[in-house]
Amino acid sequence: MGQKDNNIPLSALSITIIYLVVAGLWIAFTDQIVESLVTDPEYLSTLQTYKGWFYVAITGIGLYWLIEKHDQQLQKKEVRLKNLLGEVQSEKELKDVLFERIPILITIYDPNLEEFEVNREFE
Repeated sequence: MGQKDNNIPLSALSITIIYLVVAGLWIAFTDQIVESLVTDPEYLSTLQTYKGWFYVAITGIGLYWLIEKHDQQLQKKEVRLKNLLGEVQSEKELKDVLFERIPILITIYDPNLEEFEVNREFE
């Protein structure tokens, strides 16, 4: 049968939360580390700029990866949906064939629609 998907379902919200958590941790910890290693304000400013560009590059790659994973999950769901639709269509076709060809009287009444459906034998 189908393979179970153990991945965390990704959505716009979950990707945003992941991004914000990573950003918060990055800012909190790297600022402290850089400031503890460098005492010269000019050099510190330069390092902070490079650290910022590095963060932008890494998070861009990370966001691309998360969006690709999200796209893959959507494609898997679409395939499952198409398979289910095919199964439903097959079952409907089988019901229609049986309904029309079985040599007994069959009626189907839908109280919500107040309509009857009868097969040829009933007619």
